[in-house]
Amino acid sequence: MSSPSKSQVLGAQVRFILSWLLVAIVVGATVVAAHEHSVGSAPPPPISDKNGDNNVDPKDLLLLLQEWRDSETVLEDVLSLGEEWYMHGMGDVSTPTHTPNETDFRTPTYTPDQTGPSTPTPTPVDSDLFYYSESVKIYLTPSDVVIGVAFQQEVDEGERLSFLSDYSELSTFIDVEPLPSGLFQIALRESTPWNRMRALLSTVSEDTRVLIVSPLFQAPGTAGMLLTPTWIVRARPGASTEQVESFNREHDVSVVSITDFPPERYYILTRIGVRNALDVLALANLYHDSPFFDWSTPNFQRVGGSSFPRLRLIR
Repeated sequence: MSSPSKSQVLGAQVRFILSWLLVAIVVGATVVAAHEHSVGSAPPPPISDKNGDNNVDPKDLLLLLQEWRDSETVLEDVLSLGEEWYMHGMGDVSTPTHTPNETDFRTPTYTPDQTGPSTPTPTPVDSDLFYYSESVKIYLTPSDVVIGVAFQQEVDEGERLSFLSDYSELSTFIDVEPLPSGLFQIALRESTPWNRMRALLSTVSEDTRVLIVSPLFQAPGTAGMLLTPTWIVRARPGASTEQVESFNREHDVSVVSITDFPPERYYILTRIGVRNALDVLALANLYHDSPFFDWSTPNFQRVGGSSFPRLRLIR
Protein backbone atom coordinates (compact mmCIF):
# COMPACT_ATOMS: atom_id res chain seq x y z
CA MET A 1 0.00 0.00 0.00
CA SER A 2 1.43 3.36 -1.06
CA SER A 3 1.95 6.27 1.34
CA PRO A 4 -0.43 9.29 1.02
CA SER A 5 0.86 12.13 -1.04
CA LYS A 6 1.63 15.54 0.42
CA SER A 7 -1.53 16.99 -1.22
CA GLN A 8 -3.70 14.32 0.39
CA VAL A 9 -2.19 14.99 3.84
CA LEU A 10 -2.69 18.73 3.41
CA GLY A 11 -6.30 18.21 2.32
CA ALA A 12 -7.04 16.08 5.37
CA GLN A 13 -5.54 18.71 7.67
CA VAL A 14 -7.61 21.48 6.07
CA ARG A 15 -10.82 19.44 6.45
CA PHE A 16 -9.99 18.77 10.13
CA ILE A 17 -9.40 22.46 10.83
CA LEU A 18 -12.62 23.50 9.02
CA SER A 19 -14.64 20.92 10.99
CA TRP A 20 -13.44 22.26 14.35
CA LEU A 21 -13.97 25.82 13.18
CA LEU A 22 -17.59 24.99 12.34
CA VAL A 23 -18.11 23.40 15.77
CA ALA A 24 -16.65 26.50 17.44
CA ILE A 25 -18.99 28.77 15.47
CA VAL A 26 -22.08 26.70 16.42
CA VAL A 27 -21.11 26.53 20.10
CA GLY A 28 -20.33 30.24 20.18
CA ALA A 29 -23.66 31.13 18.61
CA THR A 30 -25.48 28.92 21.12
CA VAL A 31 -23.74 30.58 24.07
CA VAL A 32 -24.47 34.07 22.74
CA ALA A 33 -28.12 33.20 22.16
CA ALA A 34 -28.47 31.78 25.67
CA HIS A 35 -26.80 34.85 27.12
CA GLU A 36 -29.05 37.20 25.19
CA HIS A 37 -32.13 35.30 26.36
CA SER A 38 -31.10 35.35 29.99
CA VAL A 39 -29.91 38.97 30.05
CA GLY A 40 -31.72 40.92 27.37
CA SER A 41 -35.12 39.18 27.37
CA ALA A 42 -37.86 39.69 29.91
CA PRO A 43 -38.43 36.80 32.32
CA PRO A 44 -41.27 34.45 31.44
CA PRO A 45 -44.62 36.06 32.21
CA PRO A 46 -46.16 34.90 35.49
CA ILE A 47 -49.33 32.89 35.59
CA SER A 48 -52.17 35.34 36.06
CA ASP A 49 -55.92 35.64 35.67
CA LYS A 50 -55.93 35.65 31.84
CA ASN A 51 -59.67 35.31 31.32
CA GLY A 52 -60.81 37.63 34.11
CA ASP A 53 -62.80 35.07 36.13
CA ASN A 54 -60.86 35.87 39.36
CA ASN A 55 -59.27 32.45 39.51
CA VAL A 56 -55.89 31.19 38.31
CA ASP A 57 -56.58 27.75 36.89
CA PRO A 58 -55.98 25.52 33.82
CA LYS A 59 -58.06 27.88 31.64
CA ASP A 60 -55.44 30.57 32.20
CA LEU A 61 -52.63 28.12 31.42
CA LEU A 62 -54.14 27.36 28.02
CA LEU A 63 -54.52 31.05 27.22
CA LEU A 64 -50.93 31.71 28.28
CA LEU A 65 -49.61 28.84 26.15
CA GLN A 66 -51.53 30.19 23.16
CA GLU A 67 -49.90 33.60 23.69
CA TRP A 68 -46.48 31.97 23.87
CA ARG A 69 -47.13 29.98 20.71
CA ASP A 70 -48.06 33.18 18.84
CA SER A 71 -44.98 35.03 20.13
CA GLU A 72 -42.60 32.07 19.48
CA THR A 73 -41.60 31.83 23.14
CA VAL A 74 -38.63 29.53 23.76
CA LEU A 75 -38.63 26.24 25.63
CA GLU A 76 -37.07 27.72 28.78
CA ASP A 77 -40.23 29.76 29.41
CA VAL A 78 -42.41 26.69 29.09
CA LEU A 79 -40.22 24.85 31.60
CA SER A 80 -40.41 27.81 34.00
CA LEU A 81 -44.19 27.73 33.75
CA GLY A 82 -44.33 24.02 34.49
CA GLU A 83 -42.06 24.43 37.52
CA GLU A 84 -44.21 27.26 38.88
CA TRP A 85 -47.44 25.28 38.52
CA TYR A 86 -45.82 22.23 40.11
CA MET A 87 -44.53 24.24 43.09
CA HIS A 88 -47.93 25.81 43.67
CA GLY A 89 -49.85 22.57 43.42
CA MET A 90 -52.18 23.69 40.62
CA GLY A 91 -53.10 20.13 39.73
CA ASP A 92 -53.75 18.40 36.42
CA VAL A 93 -53.62 20.62 33.34
CA SER A 94 -56.58 19.38 31.33
CA THR A 95 -58.86 21.09 28.85
CA PRO A 96 -61.29 23.11 30.97
CA THR A 97 -64.97 23.77 30.56
CA HIS A 98 -65.50 27.39 29.54
CA THR A 99 -67.18 29.58 32.14
CA PRO A 100 -68.44 33.16 31.78
CA ASN A 101 -65.92 35.95 31.66
CA GLU A 102 -66.28 38.61 34.34
CA THR A 103 -66.95 41.23 31.67
CA ASP A 104 -70.17 39.40 30.77
CA PHE A 105 -71.59 40.35 34.15
CA ARG A 106 -73.17 43.68 34.98
CA THR A 107 -71.89 43.62 38.54
CA PRO A 108 -68.16 42.85 39.11
CA THR A 109 -67.80 39.44 40.66
CA TYR A 110 -65.14 37.98 42.88
CA THR A 111 -64.86 34.45 44.16
CA PRO A 112 -61.78 33.80 46.31
CA ASP A 113 -59.32 31.29 44.89
CA GLN A 114 -59.76 27.92 46.62
CA THR A 115 -56.99 26.09 44.74
CA GLY A 116 -54.19 26.75 47.23
CA PRO A 117 -53.22 24.72 50.29
CA SER A 118 -56.12 24.19 52.66
CA THR A 119 -56.07 25.67 56.15
CA PRO A 120 -58.08 24.68 59.21
CA THR A 121 -61.56 26.21 59.12
CA PRO A 122 -62.16 28.39 62.18
CA THR A 123 -65.40 28.15 64.12
CA PRO A 124 -67.91 30.23 62.14
CA VAL A 125 -69.24 33.44 63.63
CA ASP A 126 -72.70 32.49 62.38
CA SER A 127 -73.75 29.15 60.91
CA ASP A 128 -75.70 31.04 58.21
CA LEU A 129 -72.62 32.93 57.00
CA PHE A 130 -71.35 30.69 54.24
CA TYR A 131 -71.43 30.32 50.48
CA TYR A 132 -70.53 27.64 47.97
CA SER A 133 -67.58 27.65 45.59
CA GLU A 134 -68.82 24.89 43.30
CA SER A 135 -69.41 22.09 45.85
CA VAL A 136 -67.19 23.47 48.64
CA LYS A 137 -68.93 25.14 51.57
CA ILE A 138 -66.94 28.18 52.70
CA TYR A 139 -67.69 30.09 55.89
CA LEU A 140 -67.46 33.87 55.92
CA THR A 141 -65.89 36.05 58.61
CA PRO A 142 -67.40 39.56 58.82
CA SER A 143 -65.57 42.73 59.77
CA ASP A 144 -66.70 44.26 63.05
CA VAL A 145 -65.84 47.84 61.97
CA VAL A 146 -67.01 48.22 58.34
CA ILE A 147 -70.21 47.71 56.35
CA GLY A 148 -71.09 48.43 52.72
CA VAL A 149 -74.12 50.41 51.54
CA ALA A 150 -75.40 51.10 48.02
CA PHE A 151 -78.01 53.83 47.64
CA GLN A 152 -80.99 54.27 45.38
CA GLN A 153 -80.15 56.09 42.15
CA GLU A 154 -81.90 59.31 43.12
CA VAL A 155 -80.00 59.69 46.44
CA ASP A 156 -77.43 62.49 46.10
CA GLU A 157 -74.35 63.33 48.16
CA GLY A 158 -76.25 65.53 50.61
CA GLU A 159 -78.75 62.78 51.30
CA ARG A 160 -75.93 60.28 51.80
CA LEU A 161 -74.37 62.54 54.44
CA SER A 162 -77.78 62.92 56.07
CA PHE A 163 -78.14 59.15 56.07
CA LEU A 164 -74.82 58.85 57.87
CA SER A 165 -75.92 61.21 60.65
CA ASP A 166 -79.18 59.32 61.14
CA TYR A 167 -77.39 56.27 62.56
CA SER A 168 -75.28 56.70 65.68
CA GLU A 169 -73.31 53.54 64.89
CA LEU A 170 -71.96 54.95 61.61
CA SER A 171 -68.85 57.13 61.51
CA THR A 172 -67.68 58.08 58.03
CA PHE A 173 -67.51 57.05 54.38
CA ILE A 174 -64.30 55.22 53.53
CA ASP A 175 -64.89 55.56 49.78
CA VAL A 176 -65.13 58.99 48.15
CA GLU A 177 -66.64 57.40 45.04
CA PRO A 178 -68.75 54.23 44.98
CA LEU A 179 -67.23 50.88 44.06
CA PRO A 180 -68.18 49.49 40.60
CA SER A 181 -71.19 47.76 42.15
CA GLY A 182 -72.43 51.07 43.62
CA LEU A 183 -71.47 50.13 47.19
CA PHE A 184 -69.76 52.54 49.58
CA GLN A 185 -67.71 51.26 52.50
CA ILE A 186 -68.72 52.91 55.78
CA ALA A 187 -66.66 52.80 58.97
CA LEU A 188 -68.43 52.20 62.27
CA ARG A 189 -67.71 54.22 65.41
CA GLU A 190 -66.66 51.18 67.40
CA SER A 191 -66.01 47.49 67.14
CA THR A 192 -69.40 45.81 66.89
CA PRO A 193 -70.08 42.16 67.80
CA TRP A 194 -71.93 40.15 65.21
CA ASN A 195 -75.30 40.03 67.00
CA ARG A 196 -75.40 43.84 67.11
CA MET A 197 -73.99 44.07 63.57
CA ARG A 198 -76.75 41.82 62.26
CA ALA A 199 -79.37 43.99 63.97
CA LEU A 200 -77.80 47.12 62.45
CA LEU A 201 -77.89 45.58 58.96
CA SER A 202 -81.56 44.76 59.43
CA THR A 203 -82.36 48.30 60.58
CA VAL A 204 -80.43 49.98 57.77
CA SER A 205 -82.06 47.70 55.17
CA GLU A 206 -85.45 49.19 56.05
CA ASP A 207 -84.27 52.67 55.03
CA THR A 208 -85.87 53.54 51.67
CA ARG A 209 -82.72 55.43 50.61
CA VAL A 210 -80.80 52.13 50.64
CA LEU A 211 -80.52 49.78 47.66
CA ILE A 212 -78.55 47.14 49.57
CA VAL A 213 -76.50 46.88 52.78
CA SER A 214 -73.82 44.23 53.27
CA PRO A 215 -71.26 43.13 55.82
CA LEU A 216 -67.62 43.34 54.74
CA PHE A 217 -66.09 39.85 54.71
CA GLN A 218 -62.49 38.75 54.90
CA ALA A 219 -60.99 37.46 51.66
CA PRO A 220 -57.43 36.21 50.96
CA GLY A 221 -55.29 38.72 49.10
CA THR A 222 -57.73 41.62 49.38
CA ALA A 223 -59.04 44.09 51.93
CA GLY A 224 -62.31 42.19 51.82
CA MET A 225 -65.45 41.58 49.79
CA LEU A 226 -69.04 42.74 49.91
CA LEU A 227 -72.25 41.07 48.80
CA THR A 228 -74.09 42.66 45.87
CA PRO A 229 -77.80 42.27 44.98
CA THR A 230 -77.00 39.50 42.49
CA TRP A 231 -75.78 35.92 42.42
CA ILE A 232 -74.58 33.62 39.62
CA VAL A 233 -75.87 30.14 38.80
CA ARG A 234 -75.17 27.46 36.20
CA ALA A 235 -78.15 25.49 35.01
CA ARG A 236 -77.88 21.74 35.37
CA PRO A 237 -77.77 19.74 32.11
CA GLY A 238 -81.29 18.60 31.36
CA ALA A 239 -82.96 21.42 33.30
CA SER A 240 -85.44 23.07 30.95
CA THR A 241 -86.00 26.79 30.61
CA GLU A 242 -89.54 26.27 31.89
CA GLN A 243 -88.26 24.58 35.07
CA VAL A 244 -85.79 27.39 35.73
CA GLU A 245 -88.43 30.07 35.12
CA SER A 246 -90.90 28.29 37.37
CA PHE A 247 -88.33 28.03 40.18
CA ASN A 248 -87.54 31.74 39.78
CA ARG A 249 -91.23 32.68 40.00
CA GLU A 250 -91.64 30.51 43.09
CA HIS A 251 -88.95 32.54 44.86
CA ASP A 252 -89.82 35.92 43.31
CA VAL A 253 -86.44 36.06 41.54
CA SER A 254 -85.69 38.03 38.37
CA VAL A 255 -83.11 37.29 35.65
CA VAL A 256 -80.51 40.03 35.16
CA SER A 257 -78.69 38.32 32.27
CA ILE A 258 -78.19 34.96 30.56
CA THR A 259 -74.88 33.75 29.13
CA ASP A 260 -74.72 30.66 26.93
CA PHE A 261 -71.67 28.48 26.33
CA PRO A 262 -73.46 25.47 24.82
CA PRO A 263 -74.39 23.14 26.26
CA GLU A 264 -74.04 25.22 29.45
CA ARG A 265 -76.18 28.17 30.46
CA TYR A 266 -75.35 30.74 33.17
CA TYR A 267 -77.73 33.17 34.83
CA ILE A 268 -77.21 36.29 36.90
CA LEU A 269 -80.16 36.57 39.24
CA THR A 270 -81.59 39.08 41.70
CA ARG A 271 -84.69 39.63 43.80
CA ILE A 272 -86.06 43.11 43.32
CA GLY A 273 -86.65 44.95 46.60
CA VAL A 274 -84.32 42.87 48.78
CA ARG A 275 -82.14 45.39 50.64
CA ASN A 276 -80.37 43.15 53.16
CA ALA A 277 -77.47 41.30 51.49
CA LEU A 278 -77.81 38.46 53.99
CA ASP A 279 -81.08 37.60 52.23
CA VAL A 280 -79.20 37.52 48.91
CA LEU A 281 -76.66 35.14 50.47
CA ALA A 282 -79.48 32.87 51.66
CA LEU A 283 -81.02 32.86 48.17
CA ALA A 284 -77.69 32.00 46.54
CA ASN A 285 -77.34 29.03 48.90
CA LEU A 286 -80.97 27.99 48.30
CA TYR A 287 -80.32 27.90 44.54
CA HIS A 288 -77.17 25.83 45.11
CA ASP A 289 -79.35 23.14 46.71
CA SER A 290 -81.90 23.28 43.88
CA PRO A 291 -82.22 20.28 41.53
CA PHE A 292 -82.10 22.64 38.55
CA PHE A 293 -78.61 24.12 39.06
CA ASP A 294 -75.08 22.71 39.18
CA TRP A 295 -73.92 25.50 41.46
CA SER A 296 -74.82 28.95 42.72
CA THR A 297 -72.48 31.55 44.20
CA PRO A 298 -72.82 35.19 45.33
CA ASN A 299 -71.64 37.91 42.96
CA PHE A 300 -69.12 39.46 45.37
CA GLN A 301 -67.70 42.97 45.08
CA ARG A 302 -63.97 42.83 45.66
CA VAL A 303 -62.45 45.59 47.79
CA GLY A 304 -58.89 46.63 46.91
CA GLY A 305 -55.88 46.25 49.17
CA SER A 306 -53.70 43.47 50.48
CA SER A 307 -55.02 43.06 54.01
CA PHE A 308 -58.19 43.17 56.03
CA PRO A 309 -58.94 46.75 57.18
CA ARG A 310 -57.75 47.67 60.65
CA LEU A 311 -59.29 51.06 61.13
CA ARG A 312 -58.74 53.56 63.91
CA LEU A 313 -62.04 53.56 65.73
CA ILE A 314 -63.69 56.95 66.21
CA ARG A 315 -65.43 57.22 69.54
